[in-house]
Amino acid sequence: MRQTGLKDIATKITDGLLQTATDTVLFTLFLTLCGFGKSRTSVGTYQMFDEATDWLHDFNYKTIKNALLQLKHKKYISYSKKPTRDIIKLTEEGKRRLLSLIPQYRKKRSWDNCIYIVTYDVPETHSHHRNFLRTFLKRLGCAMLQESVWITPYNPRRAIHEFCTDYDLSGLVIVSDMGKDAVIGDVDIKSLIQSLYKLDSLNDRYAKFIQIHGSIKRPHPTLATSYLSILRDDPQLPYALLPNNWLGEKAHTIFHKFYGSLYYL
Repeated sequence: MRQTGLKDIATKITDGLLQTATDTVLFTLFLTLCGFGKSRTSVGTYQMFDEATDWLHDFNYKTIKNALLQLKHKKYISYSKKPTRDIIKLTEEGKRRLLSLIPQYRKKRSWDNCIYIVTYDVPETHSHHRNFLRTFLKRLGCAMLQESVWITPYNPRRAIHEFCTDYDLSGLVIVSDMGKDAVIGDVDIKSLIQSLYKLDSLNDRYAKFIQIHGSIKRPHPTLATSYLSILRDDPQLPYALLPNNWLGEKAHTIFHKFYGSLYYL
């Protein structure tokens, strides 16, 4: 099977969370371990395939076998032979790789009660750097207010200063701040933040997740991928800026019940 085909399958299976068969199988191993208990770090090869059959049905046996070989080659997993079965174990390297792939829920969200406005005027001669800057601002969790004007509740000054130094943009990017009770036009900051970050739409996705998975008794991979695909898009804003009916915490509780060991790898 071609790599593009495998990427499409991995993206489909994991709700866009992962893009390779190797990472998908690594993630599947972790989910299987959770299904057998929080303290487990290894599982029988047969048990893994048996648990994952329905979820990985779009991958053929050869693809999964090659993915396991790749994981072993990269030292993400290790094999050991027992009298009655082969055992697959998630290594420390594998745990680090897994954590690098999956969005993390931030329980603590310290906030200085300020809103930061980032403005820039990068000339056309630096258009590539301007595009890099936009991508960088998105990674920082900023939302675009209008062309060349971005907003965030988290202080970006240090990160932006370092970026501007590296890309020779010093003096072209300005960071200013305002209090949480400020208004822009006729809109208060909290309402503006909720609109720019599309929190209503995100909350609808959490509501649907809770409706589907809220009463299940046994973990299933689709629960994990559904939640994590929403968390990936969640800016995890300070609690004071979230809507009163915010469902992110409730959704996290459902996920944590079955897959909380992810945070203790």
